[in-house]
Amino acid sequence: VVTAAAARVAARAGIDPEIRVTASPAEGRAAAREAVAAGASLVVVVGGDGSVRSAAAILAGTGISLGIVPGGTGNLLAAALGIPRQPERAIAVLVTARERAIDVGRAWVGSSPAVPMPFVVAAGAVYLAAVLAGHNQKGLPAFSIYGRDVQDGGDTSIPADVAEKLLQFARA
Repeated sequence: VVTAAAARVAARAGIDPEIRVTASPAEGRAAAREAVAAGASLVVVVGGDGSVRSAAAILAGTGISLGIVPGGTGNLLAAALGIPRQPERAIAVLVTARERAIDVGRAWVGSSPAVPMPFVVAAGAVYLAAVLAGHNQKGLPAFSIYGRDVQDGGDTSIPADVAEKLLQFARA
């Protein structure tokens, strides 16, 4: 479906993209590395936040633009950027979209602190895991619990927007 939509939009825009279908995160990272080596100016990822995160980690600092076509479960970054969920509309937006920079964070986790894990949407630990588990137990979507602002590492306060979402969750 997405490949056909991409072909229709590309034909209307007069462009001839190289389309690669990947089946695993490793294949996606390899495709992004190949695009960097080939001097691509744009890499479009069709997938969810994990696929986008993997490509963003490879493309960060290269000057290569990252286009996003939502295709995963959450699609938090695509939603935050205002990208339409419908593939053909998202692809059409790419043709006329203006570039904007986004941050790629890195978190050192697990037993291998020398290898950072990149992120583009949010990073959380115990607090976020507990909230997601509670939502899952109640059968509620968890994506609206994120706060608007990034907090300093030592800040233990709960921002007003997050407190309100927690109260809504507790009342549900």
